[in-house]
Amino acid sequence: MEQTLGARAVHEEATAALRPLLVGVQTTEDLLELLEGLRDIRHIQDEEHARDWIQHPPVLNPKG
Repeated sequence: MEQTLGARAVHEEATAALRPLLVGVQTTEDLLELLEGLRDIRHIQDEEHARDWIQHPPVLNPKG
């Protein structure tokens, strides 16, 4: 069984993971580029998840 993480633990881990990416951000353009890259990663993950999703055909209920 997986343990649920608290908000503080999630925040600390996420901040630690993002910190190296934030080092070079100094301008609005830098920030927008970083955010675009993160959105691209999210989009790729969403596509992979959708591809792994098994879609079952609809259940037919013929009247007879």
